[in-house]
Amino acid sequence: MAVQPVHRTEPALPAPMLTRAASLAKAGAWRCELAGNRLGWTSGVYRMFGVDASMRIDRPTAVSLYEPQSRETMERLRAYAIATGKPFTFDAELVRIDGERRWIRVWGEVEQHHGRAVALNGWKQDITDERRAIDALRALAENDPLTGLANRAAFQARLESGLAVALVLFDLDGFKQINDRYGHAAGDQCLRVLGERLQAALPDAVITARLGGDEFATLLPPGQTRLAMARRMDSLARSLAAPVDWDGRLLQFGVSGGIAFTEDPGRIEPKQWLAAADAALYEAKRMGRGRVRIAPSF
Repeated sequence: MAVQPVHRTEPALPAPMLTRAASLAKAGAWRCELAGNRLGWTSGVYRMFGVDASMRIDRPTAVSLYEPQSRETMERLRAYAIATGKPFTFDAELVRIDGERRWIRVWGEVEQHHGRAVALNGWKQDITDERRAIDALRALAENDPLTGLANRAAFQARLESGLAVALVLFDLDGFKQINDRYGHAAGDQCLRVLGERLQAALPDAVITARLGGDEFATLLPPGQTRLAMARRMDSLARSLAAPVDWDGRLLQFGVSGGIAFTEDPGRIEPKQWLAAADAALYEAKRMGRGRVRIAPSF
């Protein structure tokens, strides 16, 4: 017996249902007619841009709300799509009319008439929460949870950036005694305060990190002589060693440092650079602590 095909007709989704789905997805549709660059947005896109849906917005105004890098990406992909007829997608950062920063994902495709592009149609979705979640995960992976500074992995990744000419290591003198006498909570407070002091004192650093335990590191960019950098780090070590208030007590410690300079930041071997700064740090400790030593040139 022959089997007869069954033809099913799917019911059309009512417009309110589509609108609700777009709202739940924080998304909306858009259209740009190339003749005159006339824009058409659904209510979801207006909300993304912080624009009242009763207002008519032109393309120059809409484009001005994109961050410069996102704007450049959009214009490049748009031109390529119009020229080739191929679809495109990208993520963009906005500064809305009210000043709030948002991230959106944009999809677009070309509408053609007799082989000529006449319009762009697409979809935009607010992905701000997604980006924040990614940034939070990245922070967990790259930042020290106690001090908020970069961690060892992030620091080592920047060693090969070629942006720094000096590597400085700092280590607390007397830190073990603080832990032994007052407990780890007191030691943690010293580490937190030291991290804050380093961040405040080195806004120009390529990166500042806690490598682990009571050891901190920073990479300094060019712009000062070696003598000026060394004097600055020596002065910094003394200011870092200011007592820390904890539970009504002033916790006393010292700070020693080691500096290693490089003539060629683009070709330096990271392990060799770290070893040189580490040797200078321990030379400072051997000579009486509370001072900064410079590694021999290499």
